[in-house]
Amino acid sequence: MPPIQQVSLTEIDHLNFASETRDDPRCRLDVDVDGLSIPLLVVPRQGAQRVAILSNGAVDQALANRQAVFQRSSWYNEISHHQIYVSDPATGAPDFLSLAWGHVTEEHWAVEAIGRAVKAVAARLGVVDCRQRVYFGSSAGGFMSLALLAEDPGARAVVNNAQFDWTRWMPTGVNALRHARFGGKLPAAIRELHPLTSNVLSLLVHKNHPVTIDYHVNVASVHDHQQDLPLFEAFVRDHPELCGDVRIHKYAHFAHGHNPMPKPDTLRIINHAFDMPVHLVDTKSAPADEGHGWPVIRLISKENVTEHLAAGNTPLRYDVDTETPGQEPLQAILTDTPGADTLVVVFHGLVDRRKYNLPRFERFSALHNLPHHMLFVSDPTLASRPLLRIGWYIGTEEDAVPERLASHITSVADALNVKKILLVGSCGGGFTALALAPRIHGALALAFSPDVRAADYAGGGPMAALVSAAFPSLSSAAELQQNTPSMVDLMALYDTTSTGAAWYIQNSGDELYVGTAMEPFRDHVDHRVRFVLEHHCRGHNPPTPARVRAWISAAAKDPDTEPQQLGRGVNPRRTA
Repeated sequence: MPPIQQVSLTEIDHLNFASETRDDPRCRLDVDVDGLSIPLLVVPRQGAQRVAILSNGAVDQALANRQAVFQRSSWYNEISHHQIYVSDPATGAPDFLSLAWGHVTEEHWAVEAIGRAVKAVAARLGVVDCRQRVYFGSSAGGFMSLALLAEDPGARAVVNNAQFDWTRWMPTGVNALRHARFGGKLPAAIRELHPLTSNVLSLLVHKNHPVTIDYHVNVASVHDHQQDLPLFEAFVRDHPELCGDVRIHKYAHFAHGHNPMPKPDTLRIINHAFDMPVHLVDTKSAPADEGHGWPVIRLISKENVTEHLAAGNTPLRYDVDTETPGQEPLQAILTDTPGADTLVVVFHGLVDRRKYNLPRFERFSALHNLPHHMLFVSDPTLASRPLLRIGWYIGTEEDAVPERLASHITSVADALNVKKILLVGSCGGGFTALALAPRIHGALALAFSPDVRAADYAGGGPMAALVSAAFPSLSSAAELQQNTPSMVDLMALYDTTSTGAAWYIQNSGDELYVGTAMEPFRDHVDHRVRFVLEHHCRGHNPPTPARVRAWISAAAKDPDTEPQQLGRGVNPRRTA
């Protein structure tokens, strides 16, 4: 660490941050602002036009040894912007607290002083325009970053698992601070007496400036999912006049919990903070073929799809945002094959949430290189609850996913200028393919051993879990079935529609599904659905990727052909 320079605000104008004149570009400052010393670590980057201001989360004071800590500063060579690392002066002497959220005393909040110091240093680095400043932090650092954003209208913030009301954080950190600085006042009393310094969202509302915020939150973290995320969602919902440029990026990583995203993902969201908004999730716990860790384009219309395809940006990992409260983004990967005349849309079934993160793009590695336009879509229904394993793309009380998804698929096909659309899925994904076929003009569903009635799957337990998570006003799955039968029962859906076509490809080795799903559905539907019985394996499992590819190729070549002649028969045999 370089030696400390003690300077006043006015003396910052005379500092030389030119990094090319030193072997170590870092500059360690203690900036005096009205008698309060603000510890900063400044890292200039030659040629940079923007600055990232990074705040600490909880500090391990045993390791700090009573010195200022600048978390993530060892990454400075990997961050493309100028950098200002902030150590909360309230975590220093005399108490050396792990967490202080800027509270030097009950009445002295350090945020305004920190903001003045940071903006003065940023100006000396050549970054005068507030739009070129980004505040980053996770956990308590997220709280501080948003507080500093409130002091810098026009700047932006990127936060990860941020705390919004520090009095609602874990008792160990809160109790230490309230006894050291608030005379032992209870959290409720602190909230009442100091609403703008205890709740950073209240501060943003009080400042009444439109904000630019990207909030990355691990919904597998119980505290973040149950405490902080609802606070932030309420802030966005209740203050649309402030939140036109606010985005919530949800991901699920059970092992990480409240801990911040891994270094590669954190670096990406900092380095891309001024680009088109990105949504990055952990790359280590999910298969590389799932698209995790890719920059995510935010789309709102088919014109956006066309624009990115024209630029050659494929595979294109994108989210379709919605301004409707309660609706999750549609998350997808699109691969564009020049000259192809078919769009193939792939849906997933059950997701082991302890093994796979959301979004889930099933069989991307096995199918993405087919000579067609390929669209892989994750089920937004699963965001209703961290452990929800299957949603059949049914949606929630507030989100009619099938209609929204059908509209988007049609828009993508229009953007690609194709008329042929294949909807592909097995098991729960097969249910979705069959459910969407009547909603998309000219579509053909390829459904492999699909569920037909969601309530029949696995004895009804998964359906009950879905109703509890996504339809909380209902008392049971039976009530959902009674109220909207066509949503959860394909026989009811096909009774009330006259369009759509499907190839229903049933594994003969799955005797349960042959008898309880295929045969009742076959006896119930008309000529729109053509049935093929062929052997894939014993039990309820999908066919091999090679067999799925073969079926897709056949349907893309001639969707009007008779699929029975393509089947392999009902007897067990080797499959490709």
